[in-house]
Amino acid sequence: MLCEPLIDREERKMKLLPCNSYRTGLVWFWVLLGLGLVQPQPCAAGTDEPQETWYVVLLGDQRAGHVHRQTSREADRITTETSMRVRVGRGDAVIAITSDATFVETLAGEPVRAESSLGIGGMGGQPITTTLDFLGESLRITTRQGDRISQIQRPAPTEAWLPPDAAMRDVQEQLTRGADRITVRTIDPAMGHEPFTMTMTIRGKERIELFGREAESVVWDAVSSNLPGVTMREYVDASGQALKSTVSLMPGMEMTVVAADRALALSDLEPPEIMAATLLEPLPRSVPILEPRRTEHAEYIMTVPADFTLPETPAQAIRDMVAIDDGNLCRQVRITVQSRPREADVEQLLLHEPLIDRRFRVARPSELAAYREPSPLVDFNAESVRSLLHSFKQDERISERLQDAVLAERLRQLVFETIEAKDLSVGFANATETAATRRGDCTEHAVLLAALLRSCDIPSRGVAGLVYVDEFLGQRGVFGFHMWTQAYLDPDGHEGPAEAQWVDLDAALDPARPFDATHIALVLDDLNAASPLNQLVALTPVMGRLEVRVIEAE
Repeated sequence: MLCEPLIDREERKMKLLPCNSYRTGLVWFWVLLGLGLVQPQPCAAGTDEPQETWYVVLLGDQRAGHVHRQTSREADRITTETSMRVRVGRGDAVIAITSDATFVETLAGEPVRAESSLGIGGMGGQPITTTLDFLGESLRITTRQGDRISQIQRPAPTEAWLPPDAAMRDVQEQLTRGADRITVRTIDPAMGHEPFTMTMTIRGKERIELFGREAESVVWDAVSSNLPGVTMREYVDASGQALKSTVSLMPGMEMTVVAADRALALSDLEPPEIMAATLLEPLPRSVPILEPRRTEHAEYIMTVPADFTLPETPAQAIRDMVAIDDGNLCRQVRITVQSRPREADVEQLLLHEPLIDRRFRVARPSELAAYREPSPLVDFNAESVRSLLHSFKQDERISERLQDAVLAERLRQLVFETIEAKDLSVGFANATETAATRRGDCTEHAVLLAALLRSCDIPSRGVAGLVYVDEFLGQRGVFGFHMWTQAYLDPDGHEGPAEAQWVDLDAALDPARPFDATHIALVLDDLNAASPLNQLVALTPVMGRLEVRVIEAE
C-alpha cells in the first residue's frame, strides 16, 4: 500500500512518497479469487481428465495479466489449482504480483489440504506460503517465507462449509433449481482459516462479448461476508462456470476478468499504471499543510462509507458530523490528530463522551497478550532479529534501565537506520527477512519495529492509513496509503502520573521525527496473521470512497 522514505544522503533530508499504494490494488485481485467468482469447472464424475479455464485480467481496457484454474481428479481426491500473474506500473517501475493456490478434497467434499502463496515485488522479497492441513477436529496452519517456517494448531471450524469443487457443485445445483439467490460457505487459505459466506443474487440473463465471440450468460451480483462493501458483477454460463467478472476499484478504474484462450491469456502486455489513482487530493477550501513532517496538530473532515468505523487512539479523536443522503450511504466525521497528545488533552478527551469512546483506556495485561507474542510477521525469536537487537544493546548508550518510551524511540531510530535500501523491491517481507536484507518500504519498517518492540516486552501493533506528502507522480499536496507502528507505553515511567497508552511511531520518518499529525489511521491490526493482507482487506470498503478536507494544520 504504502510509503517509501527517500533520503538525500548529503543533506540528510527526507521526504515521504506514497510509493507502495499499488498494494491497495492487490486486494482487488484477491477479491476475484477470494470470492471464488472465477470459478473452476467442477471435475466431471467418472473422469480423470483435468478441466481448465484461462482468463485475462483487465484494468480499464488495458490487460494487466491472467488467471489460470484447473481441476483434476486422482483416485478419490479432487485438486483445484489457481494461479494468477499480474504486472502493474509504479511510475517507471513494474511490479509483479503472483498468486498460487491449491485445494485438495475428497470426492465426498471433505477438505484434506489447502495451500496458498503470495508474492509481490520487483527485485526482492520472498513469497509467503500458507498451508492448511485438515486433521479432523484440528487444523494445522504452516507459514513459510524463505527458510523460516512457523506452525500453529487450531480447532477445526465447527460450522458447515464446502471446499472449492464441492462448493461449485452446490452452486450448480442451486442454479439448476432456479434459485434467485445462491449462497455457499467456503474457506480461502490466503485470507484465513475461518469459513465465509458468498451470496450471489440473480439479476437476469444477458448476451455478452468475449474477445470476438458471444455467449449467453446468467448475471448475478456477488458479495462475500469477509469482504464487506465489495460487490462484483458476475456473468456465468448455464452451469455456473464464470465467463466474466467485473468490479469497480474506485472512480475511473474498473477491473474485469474475462474468459479467454491460453494464447491470449499468456501473450505480451504493457503493464498499466495504477498508483496515481490511489492518491487522494484534499477537497477545495482545505487549508494548506505547509510543513507536513513538523505538523503537530491537525483537523480534518472526512467522508467515509456509512458502515466504516475509524479507530480512535490517544493521537486520533473521531466525532460524527452528519449522514449524507446522496445514495452512497456515506457519513462525515471530524478527525483530530495530535502528534504527541499531552496528558491534559487525554483527560479532556476522556470527559467528552461524544468525541471519543475510551478505546485508549489503560489496558489490562490479558488484553495485551496478543500484542506481545511472536507471529509469522513479527517473529522476534528469529536469528536475524535477535542479532540486530544484540548489536543494538551492545551500544554503550543503551541501558536496561531505560524507560520504555525512550527505548521505543531508540528502536524506531534503529529501524530507520537499519533499512538502508528504502525501495519497492520487496513485497510483504516479515521482520525476519527485513532484518537480514535491510531492504523494504514502510510496511517493512512498521513490521520490523513491531518485532523489536515485542522482543523488549513492549506491546506493539500495526496501523494502516493515510499520510500527507508534498508531491508524487506529478501531483502536489496529496494523501497516500501508508503503514506505521503503535507501541503501548508508559510515557513517564511506572511511578509517574501519566497512564500507559498506545503511542504512534513511524519508523519510515526521519530519526528526529517519530510521528506527525498528517497521519490518519484507518485500520488497526495485531500483526499476528501470516501477512499484512488482512489490513488490506479491511481497507477495501474505503478504496475510492474517501474525501478529505483539511480544516486546520499547525
